This record gives sequence, C-alpha cells and structure tokens, in this order.
Amino acid sequence: MPFIGKQGTSSNSKITKYVTTVGASGEDEFSVSVNTGSDEVQVFLNGVLLKETTDYTLSDTLVTLGSNAVENDIVEIHVYRSFILADALKASGDTMAGELEVPTVKLSSNVIKASDGGSTITLDTSDNVTIGGDLKVGAIKASDGTAGISIADSTGRITVTETNPSITLGSNATFPAGHVIQTKTDTYDPAGRTDVTTTADDVLGNNLQVTITPNSTSNELIVTCFIGNLYNYGEQNHCLSAGFKYHADWTGTPTTLGSREFVTEQHLRLASSTIMMGNVYFMTITNAPVGTQIIIRPWFQTDDGDMRLFDGYAKDQASLVVQEIQA
Repeated sequence: MPFIGKQGTSSNSKITKYVTTVGASGEDEFSVSVNTGSDEVQVFLNGVLLKETTDYTLSDTLVTLGSNAVENDIVEIHVYRSFILADALKASGDTMAGELEVPTVKLSSNVIKASDGGSTITLDTSDNVTIGGDLKVGAIKASDGTAGISIADSTGRITVTETNPSITLGSNATFPAGHVIQTKTDTYDPAGRTDVTTTADDVLGNNLQVTITPNSTSNELIVTCFIGNLYNYGEQNHCLSAGFKYHADWTGTPTTLGSREFVTEQHLRLASSTIMMGNVYFMTITNAPVGTQIIIRPWFQTDDGDMRLFDGYAKDQASLVVQEIQA
C-alpha cells in the first residue's frame, strides 16, 4: 500500500501538495485540481488526517471542510495522481499498438527502420535526411490541413492548388536546358535628342543599362535593344554601328559582350544626301562572360559623320532586355 487510508487503484503515484496557512477570517474552501474518478486525496488539518464525507467533501476543483479552519491553522492536501503499469513500455524490445504522440523524438542511432529491419530513413548530425528508397507523396498539406500541393501518380506533374501561392526557389535550383532563369529590363524616355559620333561610346550612359548577376558562365545571355527614331541628318553615307559592352561598375574600360564589338553596321546608310529616319533594333546571344554582377549598356559609333537618336524625342523610347538561359 502506498499510503494509509483509502486504497488507490494503482501501485504507483505522483503526489501534488497544496499547503495553506489560514488567515484571520478563517476558511473552509480550498482550491485543488483533482480527477475524482482516479486520483486519491488526503486532507490534513494541523497534521491530523481528516476523513472524507465526515470531515470534508471533495470535487474536481474544491475541498470543502465541514467546519471552518481558524487563523494559523495549516491545511495540507495531498493529491496522488496514479498511472497504470500496463500502459508503460519497456526500455528496449517492446511493441506498442496505436499512435504515439510526443513533442520531440531523439534517435540514438539516427536511423528509422522499416518493418523488415532495413534502414529506411537516416538522419545525420547536419540535419540531412537520406531515404533508402523512393519518396512517395500524394499531397503536401498546408498548416490548416488542406492539400496545398498535389503530385500526379503517372505523370509526376506537380500542381499547386492554393489560390495565390508564393513559391521561392533557392540559388541552387536547376532548370531544364533552354529555360529562362532570369529577365532584367530597363527603359528610357528621352528628354531630348542624343547625337552619336564617329568615336565609339555608351552615349546613353546609365540612362539605359541592365545590372545582372549570371548564375553560370555555361548559361547564355540574350540581349536585345530598341532605339526609337534614328536620323541621318540627310547626309550621304552617314550610318550607325551598334553593339553591347559590359563592366562591373563602368569606372574603367568596358569589355565587348559577345564575339563582336558591333552586331549591326551601316544602319541607314545611303549613297545620296537623302533624309532617312528609322528605328534601330539589335541583339546578341553569347555565353555569360562571368558569374559576378555586371552592368550591360548599348555601345554606338557612326561612319562618315554624326547620327541622331530620338529625333522626335517627345514620342520616342528606348528599351534594353537581358535574359539568362539555362545551359
């Protein structure tokens, strides 16, 4: 017997004690937390064990004395919270039926085994998980239990069923060859005309440029540029050459992007002194030159005299688009 008095239903118990020194006004009710169907309770008044129903009554939340305790009396209540040994598991070699719910599980061997004893799931000390076979997932659910991502059995197609999903891919994500990894753009609405001379230059400066960090030098860059309203001054043989240059910050000498400095030459060239106006569209496709941040700008030069960009500048625009393509 674990204690003298009413016998408990188990040979093991945990004791919770409530001790109160009664104040000047006296007291006959004392708060407790008891499961009256299974817990055992002892009530002491100044060290004397009281008898239930005769000296006090008991509920799940209250012990009520038959007579008021007076000032300086000490009321001590012991609650024996019992458990059943049949629910206990052995330290090793035991089997449990049903679900096990615990806040945290620590594996001494870092291995979760299948029913045949095979090491199915292994966790290392760096929190990496290795699965011995296939990982089969029917759905990945949100915190509210709804299936946010479903995976088709036959095609392997992944479907996101959330209304407004936000999917973030890390920098190590690998895309299929030919897939657009990133697109960077810039536009320029000129406030005036810009002349291009026979000296090669980035005449638009930082008004039209794209900053990009390629993921790999194996990937391709597709660079396209559009310039509105090129004018030849009505002069014979005046023409425009255009290409692309890049630099880390354009504080030094820029480098040609692609195999040639100019990808278009002699644009709007005429053998007579005739006014010509037209738009300029040019592009290049090349491997990313570096894997660090670069700034790409269009690069211009004329032959036989000046040319003018944005001759009707109030309605003109320029644009620059850079796309990185997975190798």
